Amino acid sequence: MRESRWEAVRALSVATMLAATVFMVVRWGRIPAPECAGADVGCRIPEFAVRSADGMKILRRDDLTGRPTVMFFGSYSCPVFRGMLPDMETFYRDYHNRMNIYLVYMAEAHPNDPVPFPTPNTFESRLAAANAVRSLYGLSMPMLVESMSNDLNGKLGGNTLTVLVVNASGTVAYNTNASILGGGFEKLRRAVAKLL
Repeated sequence: MRESRWEAVRALSVATMLAATVFMVVRWGRIPAPECAGADVGCRIPEFAVRSADGMKILRRDDLTGRPTVMFFGSYSCPVFRGMLPDMETFYRDYHNRMNIYLVYMAEAHPNDPVPFPTPNTFESRLAAANAVRSLYGLSMPMLVESMSNDLNGKLGGNTLTVLVVNASGTVAYNTNASILGGGFEKLRRAVAKLL
């Protein structure tokens, strides 16, 4: 008798899950990705608002839908980041017509190391540092600048040198530390090829 009751409960649970799935597909055309802490693959990217390096535009999570997006996080005081800037720019030139690509300037990774400008201690000085890096390296890729509290990077786990790939519906498809990408970003290129 007990076994048949559990079978009935299990059948009801499965039926409820199926009904919920059908509802979501009919209502939204898809099953929404779960909200997650950090930047776990398969989860919707957290809400955020980050300014462009010219200070004129604010990019939000909902601006990322419709096209895949790659976001590179870093700062000038990190020598690994500086060494990867040419590969980032090449990647941007190769893919910018098919996806959104941003360089997100954040807190200096090694603020005591010598840099060609004062370590930013205000948002305006961080904007200036980001634009100095753009000019120094001749970057054409769009740059975003984190708040002084690094809100977006904090929501994504707080790692420096993060590379985040978000699919066209705003779900994290790939997340790694840029230092393991290797020359030419072949791992990243394979990851984005699945989305294009």
